[in-house]
Amino acid sequence: MLSVLTYAPSLYKYVEKDIPYLIEKYSVSYGIDNRYIYALAKIESDTRHTMKGKLLTSKKGAVGIMQITPRFAPENYQVELLEHNIAGACRLMYGLFKYYGKGDLRAFEAYNCGISGRKGKYKKAALRFRSKISNEYHRLTNN
Repeated sequence: MLSVLTYAPSLYKYVEKDIPYLIEKYSVSYGIDNRYIYALAKIESDTRHTMKGKLLTSKKGAVGIMQITPRFAPENYQVELLEHNIAGACRLMYGLFKYYGKGDLRAFEAYNCGISGRKGKYKKAALRFRSKISNEYHRLTNN
């Protein structure tokens, strides 16, 4: 497994057809079940990085396939780039799984609403997000 502290993705400009390759690459690198990352991509962006040729951006400023808010991205990651977006999400999930336990769905609540937000004012949203992730994960598992 690659070191979380020293690893950084390249500046190569991958395109959307490379999404399966990048999800496999980074889920393996961080020791995460790739179905969790596929589920996260599906729920966050319907597995799209762009829409009509423009970077997918939420009202709150989250960008790309994994809907990462740039200010919460790992240092030196340019989350507007597809590879950085997927690598950054895997790195964040690695840390959250380390905090909550591998495969613990509370990690997805925290990914969506923050560690304190999942218990506070965003609790209902966090639980809905967790349920969507769980359903998509099980759909992927049964295919």
